[in-house]
Amino acid sequence: MFNPLSTAAIAIACPSFENTAAILLVTEIRAEASAVAAILQAGQHHVAISQTPGAAAIELATRKFALIICSVANTDAIQLKGVAAMRAHPLNAETPIILLTPRGSNYAEAMRVLGAGVVDCVEQPIDDYVLRAKVVMFVEMYRSKQRLREVENQGSGLVTDALTGLPNRVLFMDRADQAMRQAARSGTRVAVAMMDLEQILEVKETLGPHTGDELLRQIALRLTGALRRSDTVARIGSTAFATILACDTRDGVQTVTARLEKVMADPFVIGGHRISVGGGIGVALFPDHGREPAVLAERANSVMVIAKQNSMGHLFYDPIEHAQSDDNADSAEMNAEELFRVTAA
Repeated sequence: MFNPLSTAAIAIACPSFENTAAILLVTEIRAEASAVAAILQAGQHHVAISQTPGAAAIELATRKFALIICSVANTDAIQLKGVAAMRAHPLNAETPIILLTPRGSNYAEAMRVLGAGVVDCVEQPIDDYVLRAKVVMFVEMYRSKQRLREVENQGSGLVTDALTGLPNRVLFMDRADQAMRQAARSGTRVAVAMMDLEQILEVKETLGPHTGDELLRQIALRLTGALRRSDTVARIGSTAFATILACDTRDGVQTVTARLEKVMADPFVIGGHRISVGGGIGVALFPDHGREPAVLAERANSVMVIAKQNSMGHLFYDPIEHAQSDDNADSAEMNAEELFRVTAA
């Protein structure tokens, strides 16, 4: 541990350290520790410092961190093994790691070897603005997860649909945001697929609300069964369902949406009645069709309406063909990006 910037010294300076979004800085170089800590503390971040991965293990085993920043002399196997060892502590098994590497390092190989643990690399000499921007993003993600966890602890009904047990719109948008951030870091795609089964209202009017409720529960089970564990299905309205599909290619998304089409085409049998609720599915891709959850949801919804009206099964958003809805969506995306810039500042 470094005496001038030790964990204990920072904890005394910040009494609420245990309840805040803390960052663990791991570096063997005293001057680097001072410089990086100064950059982070200028952004009002709470920083703990360990001199080696071994010393960091003590911190990681007892305290949850929002982010780990680890300086390495090079990206050889020995260095990476030490970084990887920090992932062995359950409390911080999912905490993102940023590597500080010498200029010219093969950080792409380092990230490949270390897998999902390392989310980014920053080359020396460090650009203050770049490092602060990256840290702000991950700290805000951590705080968002903490707030969501608090809501869930207060009552699952606040983030889940009471009838089906599926995530509601609030939880859906949060998961979509997380999926898009992860895709942005890994250079992959995420799809948002929307469907609105208006026949449910007719069922409730003709066969009664209990039949309608049972139909919704069966729809939820059927959709959940058709998806992979990495996907999310949510009930975001009285007759509306939405999914988040983690597929890297358009063909992969099309395979999943075709499966959803197939399972929804079969009639539901409830109380001796055979009920069909087939409808269209609208799909929008991140980052091709937007970079904010609300924008993708709006664009997927707009093509879902076209798919239903024309019995097209599923339909992908096309920026050229479906540009009529772009003005509102672009405005929403611009506002969201502006809000992010203000928050990040």
